[in-house]
Amino acid sequence: MKERRSRGGARVISPIKRALLVGFIVVLVVLAIKGKDMLNAKKLEYNVKLNTIEGLKEEINIEESKALKYDKVKNQITSDEDYESLAREELGLIRKDEIVIKPR
Repeated sequence: MKERRSRGGARVISPIKRALLVGFIVVLVVLAIKGKDMLNAKKLEYNVKLNTIEGLKEEINIEESKALKYDKVKNQITSDEDYESLAREELGLIRKDEIVIKPR
């Protein structure tokens, strides 16, 4: 089959090949746009998870410092009076027969 050329010497592409080429390019553009949207969604999802992880790490640090504080207090308590004083100061507990008077 002889290759067709235009008057200027450039090759002529058949209409079917041209339509296929245009269709292929359109599909590539659509896939590129979809891929970009999917990538942006994944980035957003990643950032949300990263923020959640950072928040959880912060909570872990807070709870670990509380645990250290309670361990120190636990090691300092040696008698019933120490337990009573801790209950009064930290937890606000009172005995059954006590009356609490709060200032205004």
